[in-house]
Amino acid sequence: VGYSGRIQATGRCLDRLRGSSLRAGCQIFNGLAQLVIGTKELPSGIVPEFLTCSYHLCHHVQQLHPRQFRAPTHTYTISGLDAVAQITPLIPFRSKDCSDWDKSEAIGEKRRTYPADILIELAYASGMNTGPVATIHTANIVRNWQALASLHADAETAAVVKANAYGHGLEPVATALAAAGCRTFFVAYAAEGIALRNILGNGPDIHVFHGPGPDEIMPARSARLTPVLNTFAQIRQWRESGPEDSTPVTLHFDTGMNRLGLKPEDSSEICDLVSDIPIGLVMSHLACADTPAHPMNRQQYDAFTAVSENWPDVSRSLASTAGLYLGTAYGLDLTRPGIGLYGGGPAPPAGTQLRPGLTLEAPIISVFEVGPGAATGYGATRYFDTSRTLATVALGYADGYPRSAANSGFAMYEGTALPVAGRISMDLTTLDITEKRDDISAGTMVEFIGAQAHLETQAAAAGTLGYELITGIGHRVRRRITS
Repeated sequence: VGYSGRIQATGRCLDRLRGSSLRAGCQIFNGLAQLVIGTKELPSGIVPEFLTCSYHLCHHVQQLHPRQFRAPTHTYTISGLDAVAQITPLIPFRSKDCSDWDKSEAIGEKRRTYPADILIELAYASGMNTGPVATIHTANIVRNWQALASLHADAETAAVVKANAYGHGLEPVATALAAAGCRTFFVAYAAEGIALRNILGNGPDIHVFHGPGPDEIMPARSARLTPVLNTFAQIRQWRESGPEDSTPVTLHFDTGMNRLGLKPEDSSEICDLVSDIPIGLVMSHLACADTPAHPMNRQQYDAFTAVSENWPDVSRSLASTAGLYLGTAYGLDLTRPGIGLYGGGPAPPAGTQLRPGLTLEAPIISVFEVGPGAATGYGATRYFDTSRTLATVALGYADGYPRSAANSGFAMYEGTALPVAGRISMDLTTLDITEKRDDISAGTMVEFIGAQAHLETQAAAAGTLGYELITGIGHRVRRRITS
């Protein structure tokens, strides 16, 4: 379709969009993205219609689903039954911001600055990405939460959903967990907490690990977030910012990790400082829980139970995922599993099964033969003594597969491990598929994380942890949600 046809099609999309339902609107908008993708430079005539169409759809969804647009992040999600489109900040949501869109200077500036980014985003949302795919298994995450909760039946089990639910998607994960009965969530930043409040409504408790900064206190209060107070300064700022009978706070004590938290030796002064503040939870964090025999575990437990006696009627929390495996004493009143929800972390006790929170797959682009003495990849770090069959995969460090997996990582196909050969490139990884040469061709999907390629096994091969792999999955990896 030529430029003229594209402009006409855009106008038709816009006309249909103005009276459409949410489902139809998302389909039309993704169709529009497909119309404009593929041009090296957008013709000037299509830009105003494209931006106007974007605005009308966002405005339409804002009216029907206002809660989706309250998060203070600068990426807004338009969720339809068949598509998800992420709109970058160039699209305003107030009509006065569009008052000068009919001026060529404004349009020209927008066109020079933003179109490539938004078109790439829309292309991925429209299913035009033929690269790696992360399938998010929300049912598995719920089952993991239930399995971890069963280890400490007398304690409440919260869910840590910071860092976009460890890369799995805050909205689908938190929604599934809340539907399963989770009533307490932890995030790192106030902005994450506000976004989560918009998703879940006023019911659950949402704790902010870092505590709100000075400029975040009032938004945090408005969203009824529970601040985790880690310093004297945070306590004073919270006290001075609102009424004494406001949202309960959490006190975090550093019992030996020496990273963040109040010092137990200051507990007397802290008691005086918080005497007129409602305390809902006292917590600490174990430094060596992934090493059960480490003496620091017991030292921190004793230090924490001692300091928490200053608030005998307040709930206590010490264990995250690894801490859950140290025994029933560590469960106390509330546990905070994080990585375990997503199938990672240290091995759970016998009888407890954790399932993968996601499956990361990527397609084979090419299959080829190399002879003895051939090398592959940048730096020629892998030579072959015999003839081998290699495959190039559309996955690289820009997608979150780390360079440290060079010559040590692997993919899985039908139960067979396919070793990484050579270095990881920005967009590509080479595998030795000799053992499966008769079964693999261009287009075959291979698994890098999932039920076959276990998260922590893959992480260990790359010299890192499962935390880093799943939180580092790249922006251009297409997400697919399954329940």
